[in-house]
Amino acid sequence: VTTTNTLPHMLDLVSVNDPSQGTVISSGKSITWTTPLSKNETVTLTYRAVISYRTSSSIKNTAYANDDINGPVALTAQTTFKTMPNYLPIIFKN
Repeated sequence: VTTTNTLPHMLDLVSVNDPSQGTVISSGKSITWTTPLSKNETVTLTYRAVISYRTSSSIKNTAYANDDINGPVALTAQTTFKTMPNYLPIIFKN
């Protein structure tokens, strides 16, 4: 099975952990993971990304899994986040 994921424009890829099996190739915002997979088998790939700029309070990411037998399957995840203002102290100097 080959899974491909191009991160949304507001995310920057920080790192990709070693997968539970298979090989991973990452470049820029793109991740490609290829692994042998049996029926009902579960595998995991973990990666970290940071928000490079904010356009809204939600991010939707879609990866595509393809086994070359059936058509590609879209795997979509969406998350929301809350921003909090930072107030810095005002310092006066005479």
